[in-house]
Amino acid sequence: MGNIRHSTSGFSPKLSGLLVLTLLLSGPLSNVQAQQLPALSVPYEVSIQGVEDGDLRALLISVSDTFSLKDRPPATLKLLEARTSRDVPKLLRVLASNGFFRAKVRVSLNDQSKPPLVTFHITLGHRFILSEVALRLSSSSPDRTIALPKPAEFGMETGQHFRAASVLQAQERLLKILGSRGHPYPKVTDRQVVADHTAHSVMVTFWIDPGPATVFGKTDVIGVSQVNERFILRQIPWKEGDRFDVLLLNKAKIKLIETGLFAAVEVRLGQIDAQGRQPVPLLLHLADPLL
Repeated sequence: MGNIRHSTSGFSPKLSGLLVLTLLLSGPLSNVQAQQLPALSVPYEVSIQGVEDGDLRALLISVSDTFSLKDRPPATLKLLEARTSRDVPKLLRVLASNGFFRAKVRVSLNDQSKPPLVTFHITLGHRFILSEVALRLSSSSPDRTIALPKPAEFGMETGQHFRAASVLQAQERLLKILGSRGHPYPKVTDRQVVADHTAHSVMVTFWIDPGPATVFGKTDVIGVSQVNERFILRQIPWKEGDRFDVLLLNKAKIKLIETGLFAAVEVRLGQIDAQGRQPVPLLLHLADPLL
């Protein structure tokens, strides 16, 4: 038989014909025979217990391979167990990012049910509260006297449940506030989140480099010659010498688009000039004519 498996050159015509005849006579497997073959995959069901909040539940499901790969079941129960085990640290990270720093996740696999049932048992524990928010000027900040915004101004009021997403959203609002107060290039150079497991609270610290303070310089209109430049400049909500405000850039874009003359408006800020002013190049793209 070893010769037959490894080389067709060892087949005699008589033996070869016999094998072909045997295969032809055997025909396709019957349903009973097919059912007796070992399964090539282990279909399963999966659920989460211990989480009532719909948004948090959806987040947990979104990071779980056991859920997302359910239509691609593994070949064995051992591989299914490995899949569920890989989910545990991901679920814990989602829970911590939503204030459940002491949550626990336990996985059970009931292989007696048909199909096997995977259950993630979650114990949430205390949800941590935002207890303190601090802003610090980074060592690279050129201005050590700047008045930084209050935490409530950028959505970081203490006493609310901690959420990592809220911290990131607040950071974006903080940078916009600094941009509206004369700083075109503010940066968060570092961020620290410290959880107190005794008090079930969280302290967040931002290190800020506001960058240089400046005023609006000359506005340069680029890309169009068919529209009167004075008309364009009348749509601009600042004057040269006004304190720089990033929010006014967005207002100018909207106002110019609303004229119906332009399909797009780009602002490409460059370096602050020698007079300490921020030039504003406006790159305009004409709208296609309707007729």
